[in-house]
Amino acid sequence: MLAITYIVAGCVVSGYCFLSSYIPTTKLGIPVYPGATEVPPVETIGAVGETIMFYQCTADAGAVLSFYIQKMPESSWTYVGGFGTDVLLFEKGNTATAVSATQVGDTTNFIITYRSKESTPMMLLEIPKSLPTTDVQGADISDIPRYPGSIRASYFRHPNVKALITYLSDASLAAIENFYRNEMPDNRWEYDGTSWGSGSDGSVTYQIVHIWFKKGEMSATIIGTVAENKDWPTEINVFVTGPST
Repeated sequence: MLAITYIVAGCVVSGYCFLSSYIPTTKLGIPVYPGATEVPPVETIGAVGETIMFYQCTADAGAVLSFYIQKMPESSWTYVGGFGTDVLLFEKGNTATAVSATQVGDTTNFIITYRSKESTPMMLLEIPKSLPTTDVQGADISDIPRYPGSIRASYFRHPNVKALITYLSDASLAAIENFYRNEMPDNRWEYDGTSWGSGSDGSVTYQIVHIWFKKGEMSATIIGTVAENKDWPTEINVFVTGPST
C-alpha cells in the first residue's frame, strides 16, 4: 500500500492537469483516461463473468493511475486497495473493478476489468480457489518457461500484448522467483529487477513478488501472488508486451 500512496503523494499528475474537462465513461460509469484508445482483445479464455477492456495512451503509467485515484470516487467508486504499484482496486455496490497500467516505451497499456464482488478477489481475472487439474485452452509462450506442475487458469491475447497468462501452483513465492531468475536467461531474457510487497482487495491481504525481464523490444513481467491465511493456490501471472514472434 505504501507504493500506491507514493504515487498519489508524489502527485504524478503532470500528465493529468492539462486534460480536457470532458471525460468519457464506460457503461458502468468507469471514467476512461482522456485521449486513450480502446483496443479489443483477440482472445480471452478463463475470465468467466468478467468484462475486460484494454486501452492505450501516450501518458505515463503513473499519470493514468493518479487519474483513476482522483476520478473514480467522483463516480461513486470506493478505493479498497491495490497490488504493488500498478493495480488499483475499487468497489461500487455489488461490482468490483481493477485498473492495471503498464508502460512500454512511450506507450501506456492499461486494462480495466469489472465483475461481481462474489468472484474470487484476486488479481485481474476470476481464478479458482483450489488448484485445477487441467489447463484452460490457449497456449504457453514459447520462450518463457512454465513453472513445473502449474496449471494454466486463464489466457488473454491482444494485438499489443503478446500474452497475459495466469497459472496456478502450490509453490511458494520464493521458489517461483528462484525458478524464473535461473531459467529465463536460458532463453536470452535479461533480468531487470525484483520487487517484493503486499496488497489488499479490502478483505484479503496478499504477498506479491514482481520479477522483470527484457529482451530487445520486448518486456516480460512475472507476478507471483499468494493470499495470507487462505488455503488458496499461488497465482503466477505472466505478462509479455512487445512485437509478436
